[in-house]
Amino acid sequence: YSLPWLRSRRMLLMPLVAVTFVGITGTSQMQKRQQYTIQDRASNNLERNEIANMIKAIALKNGLECVECMNPTEKARYRKMIGQVTLEYVFISSKAISFEIQASDTGGFFFHTTGEERIRLLREPIKKALAESFKNLEYIEALSGVF
Repeated sequence: YSLPWLRSRRMLLMPLVAVTFVGITGTSQMQKRQQYTIQDRASNNLERNEIANMIKAIALKNGLECVECMNPTEKARYRKMIGQVTLEYVFISSKAISFEIQASDTGGFFFHTTGEERIRLLREPIKKALAESFKNLEYIEALSGVF
């Protein structure tokens, strides 16, 4: 005499172990974040329209779409849903703009991209475009709390 549920319990053991493994390893993602400011050291005001257009072009090139763009000469937020990347900027004065970029680690064991790398892939083109277009800009980043 054998109990019928013992056989089905053995058959379900491997799929249950596999689902548990995927759930544990695939769902825990740390959100990385970096904040920085770019400001004009001279007495010039920032060209908000030109800067907003530069940021938009870089964001779109990296697959982000604008989710909060009512007034891009004041602030905007771009997001890439797949991969969880967010770029947000705010003009904090006539001479300064503040940025915040957030990204999660993506991929598995073989094709892994860190949140820090994904942040760098947005931050560096923005810095380069602004440095090439405007003189007397400085980049300010907090040394504590980065990532």
